[in-house]
Amino acid sequence: ELDEAQRAREQAGGEVDSSQRELENLEADLERSASLASELEARGPRISELKADVHARAAHWEEVSKLSQALVALRDRWKAEDEAQKNARREEQEREALATSLKEAEATYARLREDHQASVPALEDAKRASEGKLKDLAGATDAAEAAADAVKLRRGDVDFLRDQLDLAQFRERKARADAALEAVREAEKSLTESRINDERLAQIQDAHLKLERARAQREAGGPTVEIEALADIAVELDDEPVSLSHGTSTQRNVVDSLAVTFPRLARLEVRAGTSLEAHDQAVAQAQKQLRALCTEAGVETPEAAVEANDRRRESERTLRQQRDVLRDNLRDLTAQELEQKIERAERRIRAYPQERPSEPPLPDDLSTAKRLLEEAEVAAAGAQRGLEEARRGHELSREHRDRLQKNHVEASVHLNLAEKEDERAREKLERARRGCSDAVLQQRHEEATEKARQARVQLEQAEKRLAASDPESVELLARNARRALEGAEEEMRKLRDEQIEVNARLKDRGQDGLSERLDQARTNLHHRLQHLVALRRRAAAARLLHDTMLAARDTARRAYVAPLRERIEKLGRYVFGDSFAISMSDDLAIEARTLHGRTVPFRRLSTGTKEQLSLISRLACATIVAEDGGVPVILDDALGNTDPQRQAEMSAVLAVTGRECQIIILTCTPDRYLYVGDAQRVTLS
Repeated sequence: ELDEAQRAREQAGGEVDSSQRELENLEADLERSASLASELEARGPRISELKADVHARAAHWEEVSKLSQALVALRDRWKAEDEAQKNARREEQEREALATSLKEAEATYARLREDHQASVPALEDAKRASEGKLKDLAGATDAAEAAADAVKLRRGDVDFLRDQLDLAQFRERKARADAALEAVREAEKSLTESRINDERLAQIQDAHLKLERARAQREAGGPTVEIEALADIAVELDDEPVSLSHGTSTQRNVVDSLAVTFPRLARLEVRAGTSLEAHDQAVAQAQKQLRALCTEAGVETPEAAVEANDRRRESERTLRQQRDVLRDNLRDLTAQELEQKIERAERRIRAYPQERPSEPPLPDDLSTAKRLLEEAEVAAAGAQRGLEEARRGHELSREHRDRLQKNHVEASVHLNLAEKEDERAREKLERARRGCSDAVLQQRHEEATEKARQARVQLEQAEKRLAASDPESVELLARNARRALEGAEEEMRKLRDEQIEVNARLKDRGQDGLSERLDQARTNLHHRLQHLVALRRRAAAARLLHDTMLAARDTARRAYVAPLRERIEKLGRYVFGDSFAISMSDDLAIEARTLHGRTVPFRRLSTGTKEQLSLISRLACATIVAEDGGVPVILDDALGNTDPQRQAEMSAVLAVTGRECQIIILTCTPDRYLYVGDAQRVTLS
C-alpha cells in the first residue's frame, strides 16, 4: 500500500512538472516568434550587399586567371628549350667520355702485360714446394694408420678382459636371480594354498568376540548368590574355600548350579533352572558360526587363524622381497636375455685369443691393458697431430700454388680482355667522329644554351607580373565572398524554417487549456502527498514494532548462545591449546574451528577432530544444565577415531567435567580412558 501511494505521488508530481514545462515552453515560443520576425527583416539588405561583392570579386579573379594561363605556356616553352640544351650537353659529354675511355684502356693493357710476365717465376717455385709437401703427407699418413692399428689392438684387449669381468658378474646375478625365482615360486605356492586373509581373520575374530559376549551375557543373565558375613566365617563355593570377615560379602553368578557349604553347619545348592535357555542357544549359535568360519579358513581355532594369517603375510612379504631381488638382478633384462648375454660373452672370450696376433703379447690384467691402451691412444694422437700438420702444410702449399695458378690465368684473361677493350674503345671513338665531329657538337650545345636562356628571361618576367597581381589574395577574397553569401542565405533559410515551426506549435497549444490542467495537477499532487504522509506514519510504527521484536529475540538468543560457546572454548583449550576458538550458528551447531589464527569449516575437519568437538559440545551442555539439577551424560565407546595423545587430553576434559555433572562411559577398551582422574570403574561380566 505504501509503495502504491509513493508511485501515485510521483505520478502526480510528474503531471505537475509536465504541465509546468509545457506552459513555460509556450511562453518561450511566443518570445522566439517575435525575435525571429525581427531578425529576418534585418537580414534582407545584407544579402543584397553580399551578392554585389561576389560579382566584383569574380571579375577580378578572371583577369588574374588569364595571367596564370600565359605563365603556364611560357613555363612549358622554357622546359622544352632547357631539355634541348641538356641533350646537347649530354652528347658532348659522351664524346669526351669515349676519348677518356680510350686513354684508360691503353693504360690498363700496358699494366696487365707487365703483371702477366712477372707471375711466371713465382708459379714455378710454388709447384716445386707443393710436390715436397705431398711426400711429407704420405709418410705422416702411414704413421697415423700404424698408430690407429695399435689402438684398435689395445682396445680389443681391454674389451676382452672387461668381458671376462662382466661374465663373472653376469653369472653372479644369474645365481641370485635363480634363487630369488625359486623363493618367489615357493611363496606363490604358499599363498595359493592359504585360505585365510585379513577379512576372513576379522570375521573369525568378530565371531569369537560374539561367542565371548554370549557367554558373558549367559553368566550375567543367570541367578546371582550374594553371601554377607554377620561374623567371621569360612564357606566353600563349589568346594572352593572362601573366608569372609564381619561386614564383608561375596557374590557369584550361577551358570548351571552352585554349591554353597557352611562347614559342619549346612550345604546349600542353587540351580539356574530354565532361565538360561535363551542364552545357551545364543552361545551355541555363536559357537556354530565360529566353527563354520574356522572350517572355511582351514584352521581349528581363532589362535590358529591368527598364526595362519601371519604365515600368509610372511609369504607375501617374502614374495615382495624376492621379487625386488629378482628385479634388482635382472634389471631391464629377462632371465632368458641374461642367459643370452652370458652365452655371447663366453663366445667372445673363446674367439678373441684365436683371432688376436701373438705380438705384442696379451696383458695380464685389465689395469695393464687400460694403461697400454692409453699409451697407444697418446701415440695415435701424436701421429694424428703429425698427420694434421702435414695435411695443413700440404693444403697451404697447394692453396698457394693454386692461388698463383689462378692469378696467372686471371691475368692472362684480363690481358686479353684489356686488349679487346682497347680495340673497341678506339673503334667506337672513330665511328662517332665520322658521324659528327667534336666542333659540331660544341656549336649545337652553345646554340641550345642561348635559346634556353632567352626562354628563362621571358618566364621570369611573366612570373613577376603575376606575383604583382597577388593571385592568392584575389582567389581567397572571391572564395570568401561566395562562402559569406552562401552562409547568409543558409541562415535565412534556417530562420524561416524555425519561424514556421514555432508558429505551428503556437497554433497547436493555444487551445490546450494548459493553465487549467496545471491547477488540476497541483490539487491532485496535494491530496496524494497528504495520503502518503499518513501511510508513512503507519509504516514507521510497523517497522518500530518489527525491529523491537527482532532485537528482543536476538538478545534472548545471545543469552544462551554466548555461554555455550564460552564453555566449549574453555573445555577445548585443554585439548587444542590457548589459541582454540569456535563460531556457532543460531541453532547451536559448531560452524568452524579457529586454531593459531587459521579458521577451518567444521565439515572440512578430520573425523577425529569432529568426534572430539562433538563430545566437548555435549559436555559443555551438561555443565550448563548441571546448575539446575542436570542429567547424566552417557557415552558408549566414544573416542574410537582419536589418537592416543588426544585421548589423554580428552581424558582431562572428562575429569574436569565430571566434577560438575555425572558421566557414565560404557566401553570394552577401558585403557582408552586410563587418564580420567577420580573415575570409578565398574567391570560388567
